[in-house]
Amino acid sequence: MIEFILGSFIYAKYKKYKIKPFLKSWVAWPPLLFMLSYIFFEICIWNQYYWILQYQQIYKPITLMSYIPLCIYYKLYESDNPKYKDNEFFKTLTSPMVIATLFLALGSELNKIVMYFNGGYMMTFASNSYWTGYIQPQFITDGLHKIGNPYTHLIPLCNQFDLGYSVLSIGDILVRLFVFIILYNSIKYSNKIKK
Repeated sequence: MIEFILGSFIYAKYKKYKIKPFLKSWVAWPPLLFMLSYIFFEICIWNQYYWILQYQQIYKPITLMSYIPLCIYYKLYESDNPKYKDNEFFKTLTSPMVIATLFLALGSELNKIVMYFNGGYMMTFASNSYWTGYIQPQFITDGLHKIGNPYTHLIPLCNQFDLGYSVLSIGDILVRLFVFIILYNSIKYSNKIKK
């Protein structure tokens, strides 16, 4: 998720928003600290300390819940579109929080569908990760992932976007868009509060 956090900061700068007001707020720090701890997880995996993977299923939901204070503090549950200022239903429906949550739900469901059709495993097609040493051929033993093969079902939805330090599926990318949308809009709204 580090790349999507950096992407949200870069995109906010491109849109001429200042990052400083966002970073001065206490609500910015829980998600950012969780993301920094992901670096620790990645380093552990890189050094073949795969025991850390057993905590992945607990850690991910807690990380996603760390975005709730951002949504409440910056009122991301309301759209800033003036077209919907009098209609509460559309004001909420077009809010950044609802849009981000739709990406999160869709990404999670796509991953569950892939796992259902592959016997409960997320099939992984690594390439760059072998070269960087992130994945060893005997790596996939965490009970959730397996190396993909020609008999894998729904290959386009499997983990196949290899960044060298992580292998992502389309579902993973959609989940990360949740992070991007929430952080970008938090930065945007923090600039409005400052004014």
